[in-house]
Amino acid sequence: MGTKKFFCSVLFLSLVFFISSSVSSYADSSRYYPDFGPDSDQPIHRSQHAAPKEKSASSQSTLDLNLSVSEGYASLATQSSTLNSSGAFTQALALLDWHLGSWTMELGGGLMTTTLSGGSPSTAITTSSNLSLVNYSSTTNAGVVQISPLYRVSDHIEVGPMGQILIGQDVGFLPSIGYSGQSTAFFGGAQGLYEIPFESFHLKTGLQYISSLNLYQERLQSVQATLQIGFSLL
Repeated sequence: MGTKKFFCSVLFLSLVFFISSSVSSYADSSRYYPDFGPDSDQPIHRSQHAAPKEKSASSQSTLDLNLSVSEGYASLATQSSTLNSSGAFTQALALLDWHLGSWTMELGGGLMTTTLSGGSPSTAITTSSNLSLVNYSSTTNAGVVQISPLYRVSDHIEVGPMGQILIGQDVGFLPSIGYSGQSTAFFGGAQGLYEIPFESFHLKTGLQYISSLNLYQERLQSVQATLQIGFSLL
């Protein structure tokens, strides 16, 4: 529960900072600047008689579309047995990046698949179907919704928390025969990305870490390498 509260707090604070930055940028861009005409003592709006001021870098807003592929190592630990299992965790996502100054709001979705195998080295495990097993292998497929507020710490590096919701027929990751009855799973984590800009597109590469927040008596963790290719929309 402590880990869940920590991830939720970090994600919430990052969202607050991003929203505050958005509100501040909007207020600066719509601020009224009075001016006086050459033959009048009455103030007039500057934009009517002068070239508009250029936006500062802190108030510029752009929108990108990123296609992302992530793959890495996943491990599952259960509290009720000596079961240890591991495998591959793969995701393919389409993400919208809203850039506002030093902040980026990343939001999108896609598909994931994970294959886990393992077992108990000493004793057999009784599953929810009252069967005993020593080794097992399972594959989980699901849809993914992802949100990640990122802060640009340098010209090329962005870091920030990340939240994911897995939606599928069975996303309980239980080492059992049959269904776990869980159709949604929440994950929290963080990511760091390095951007390589080109003339007509950009590449981002980096690392992600996620951990399950609501699996019953289990904890699934994954470290993934990610690659994104992006195109500017606005």
